[in-house]
Amino acid sequence: MVGVIILVLGGVGAFYGYRIAGKPGIAAGAAAGAAIGFAAGLLVKRLTSSAGGMAGGLFAGREANWTLREQLGADLSQARHMAKNEQYNDAIRKLNEILEKDPEFPEALLLKARIVWDARENMAAAKRLLRKVLSLVPEEGPVKEEATGFYRELVRIEKIRGSDSPGE
Repeated sequence: MVGVIILVLGGVGAFYGYRIAGKPGIAAGAAAGAAIGFAAGLLVKRLTSSAGGMAGGLFAGREANWTLREQLGADLSQARHMAKNEQYNDAIRKLNEILEKDPEFPEALLLKARIVWDARENMAAAKRLLRKVLSLVPEEGPVKEEATGFYRELVRIEKIRGSDSPGE
């Protein structure tokens, strides 16, 4: 890593040395760039090798200490992307994989509720998932607010549909 930084900044230094002072500036620019690159490389190495640093764990050969939810975050992002692109079946498959590993992951349950409503208009399943989210997230926050608002929206739709029934 340090070597790459030295090479890159040395090359940049040589380029600007030549632009500023012509051929004699190449060596001076390369030396200055390499020195800056060496210092930057050492700084990067020092920062990424610090105890407790996530990047340090990756670069220094130590295992990252990620929670299961942090590990599943990338999968959840993929499922969100699939849902946004209306690839609902793929998103549901990905969410089921996530929920198999962590059945009480509120964000995954909330996204699944959105999809079963948006793609299939399955109100019963969406409400069941939302009730589970609300039971898992006791304190106020964005997930609880979104789940509460979505649940209220479904109840309102259910009432409207009920009042549109024939004979009323």
